[in-house]
Amino acid sequence: MKVRSDFVTNSSTTSFVIISKGKFTEKKFLDLAGVKKGSPLLPIFKKLYLLLLENMTPVSDPSMLESNTELMQLIHESLSEGKLVYSGRLSSDSDILESYFCTDSFEMKNEKLYINGINCVW
Repeated sequence: MKVRSDFVTNSSTTSFVIISKGKFTEKKFLDLAGVKKGSPLLPIFKKLYLLLLENMTPVSDPSMLESNTELMQLIHESLSEGKLVYSGRLSSDSDILESYFCTDSFEMKNEKLYINGINCVW
């Protein structure tokens, strides 16, 4: 029998849904996160914005998503109101920032933007 004594990893992904009134922009995202110009967290959240942007795809048929009933209802309502809906995944196999946000659930919302990363499967 072999016993591994070095670093062992279990990869994981976190699904997310983004609903936006109009285009999903960095400004909308930073406003939602409450990160202001000059904040030491600004580079982290700018990178997270780019990670979300790189990993999201438009949702035109919500039946293709696996999600709870409440979120599915919100997606259907948002699409019927002309809002833009995206879905995607973050992976723990990537860089450290993506791994960090992949290990927890998160939900953020305001009047312009909604981000749901509650489907964490860590």
